[in-house]
Amino acid sequence: SPDLRAEKGPSSDVGLVWAPGKAMGDWDRLLLQANVFANRSHDTITFITTAGYTARAVNLDDTQAYGAEIVAAGRIAETLSITASYTRLATAQLSGDPNYHGKSVPRRPGHIAYGRADATRTVAGREGTLWIDGSFQSESTLDRSSLVRVPARFLVGAGARIVIGG
Repeated sequence: SPDLRAEKGPSSDVGLVWAPGKAMGDWDRLLLQANVFANRSHDTITFITTAGYTARAVNLDDTQAYGAEIVAAGRIAETLSITASYTRLATAQLSGDPNYHGKSVPRRPGHIAYGRADATRTVAGREGTLWIDGSFQSESTLDRSSLVRVPARFLVGAGARIVIGG
């Protein structure tokens, strides 16, 4: 929308990554990452749901958000890769309007988690992979007043891949 103003404001992020350069026993491709973050935005852009369940981008007043993320990944026996991540996010609108002040920012869930397992093998000279993954997202809101809510959801996926060419 041409009426949107750019978001601006301070933000900070600090984190640690541990990724050894060599295998640890049967485990390789190890990664552990953790970080914390915070921001305070003015003219925050978000999508809100309006009549007819259409979404449109709007600027909110001031908002704040803080949280943490953790990611872990590794592969065992050069066959099974596992990845997991979790994000905790706390948001609030800092509005002069008491109908919005302190309410969460629309479409920003408080908890997000993801996990995936891949098994890779070579069969008949072709590399193949099977995987399963899942993601979780906690309840979130669609409007500034936090009246219209989207329930928590859990999605599961699975798939297969086989290399047929070089």
